[in-house]
Amino acid sequence: MNLRKRRNATPLICRIDACGFAAVMVALVAMFVAPALIVTDWKGVSVKVPTVNHWVEMTGANREDAIIISVLVDGAIYCDHDKLAPAELPQRIRQHLKVGAERKVYLRVDERAKYGSVVEVLEMVRSVGLENIAFEVRGQASATN
Repeated sequence: MNLRKRRNATPLICRIDACGFAAVMVALVAMFVAPALIVTDWKGVSVKVPTVNHWVEMTGANREDAIIISVLVDGAIYCDHDKLAPAELPQRIRQHLKVGAERKVYLRVDERAKYGSVVEVLEMVRSVGLENIAFEVRGQASATN
């Protein structure tokens, strides 16, 4: 009796649904290709920079030859991805300037870094003769009420 009911019922679909297949393919492409298109390679190390209300965009920091110095919470100093001793910093800056870098230094200072560590880096930058120094910050989204 069950066999007769099945014969009279709606036939099974034995093919791939093109819409479902396309949706799965688009999702897979989005998962694997989209992250590769997003530029995530920051010049330097990851630093939690301070958040401010009034900020100015610094497009020069995106240049390939920009001099970006990072100061971490523990006082560690990085130029690009390399950890440096404070005494090595002036020589590294001079190397950047020899290859035509902008005469401006971008500092990425962790918001919890000690003031003394930042002053030490500023003194090293000024010892090279650079006075144009910019601090990288994160802009706070303005609230609309």
